[in-house]
Amino acid sequence: YYLQKGCEIYAESEKAGNLFATLVNGEFMAHIYWFKYNGELNVVLSDTAGDMLPPAQSPEIAQGSVKPSVTQMRDSSNVNGMCCIVQLPDGSFIVYDGSYEKRAGKVLAQIEDLHVGQGKPLIRAWVLTHSHDDHHPTFSYICNKKADKVEVEYVIFAPIEENLAVKIGGDQYFNNKFHEDVAKLGAKTVYAHTGMEFTFGNFKMEVLLAADDLFKVGNHNDYFNNSSLVTRIYTEDYSALFTGDIGKEGTNLMTDVYGDYLKSDYCQVSHHGVEDVPLEFYELVEAAILAYPCNQWLYDQKERHYDVRMALEERSYTKEILIAGVGQFTREWGITFADDAPLSMPEYKRKR
Repeated sequence: YYLQKGCEIYAESEKAGNLFATLVNGEFMAHIYWFKYNGELNVVLSDTAGDMLPPAQSPEIAQGSVKPSVTQMRDSSNVNGMCCIVQLPDGSFIVYDGSYEKRAGKVLAQIEDLHVGQGKPLIRAWVLTHSHDDHHPTFSYICNKKADKVEVEYVIFAPIEENLAVKIGGDQYFNNKFHEDVAKLGAKTVYAHTGMEFTFGNFKMEVLLAADDLFKVGNHNDYFNNSSLVTRIYTEDYSALFTGDIGKEGTNLMTDVYGDYLKSDYCQVSHHGVEDVPLEFYELVEAAILAYPCNQWLYDQKERHYDVRMALEERSYTKEILIAGVGQFTREWGITFADDAPLSMPEYKRKR
């Protein structure tokens, strides 16, 4: 229908039997997706989003001598806080969240340390998983105080409606100051929807879950963390999953929709590792590297989901557990481990 209306296919894919397609015509966008497990069809229309999307093909980003990597930023001053930095082959970046405002200097310094070549560091996409204050304030600070230090092309997010955010006690940043902040960067704003896919050279970013699919039908349990945007960056032979603070309602839906398609090499563990996300989800992900955006005290806490953390330590596929409070860890994209490699938890000391 939309092809007949003059649209072109921006991206389309089949994932675990689910069908996704994004079509554009100038500013107009239609994003259509169908879930196999329940036969649900969704159509998202916009009269303004079509020209806000990243280029459908970006071959130049695949060029360069930089070894791609994923860095989980150290955050030793807080119980929680999240920031991950992906560096692409041409030296540009994809940034996830950023943690508290007082961590902004460290985040910017790490980007500058990794930067190669002339000019300012180029951030292809800054992904904000949700707007809690342990995730977005570094982004806001850089927009207002250090916008001249970086170039940001796209900011990717998935807000929920302001009145609903207020009703369930959530943060309203995305509906208020956020747009002023993005304008100071001169970046384009991308509203993400489940099944969308963006291309950055030979790296792809797929949206596995956006807030639409929980908050449109009320199965979010009045829990703001379920507005978290879940995405995965992948190449032909490696993938990194970023879950934000998604709750059990969100991971249960992804389990139903994707099953073992969720398998990833690197996984940012949801809600600092202390959420009620069931072990079943992580067993489908089966990640060799688990990145916990928390300090050691929180990781060791027995009152909140300790059994899942301990079970993941015992899984043969778990090769590294990286805790942000005890170190800053950069892992080369594509890193592999021997099948019999023992579990490594660098800089972590088990409290007896």
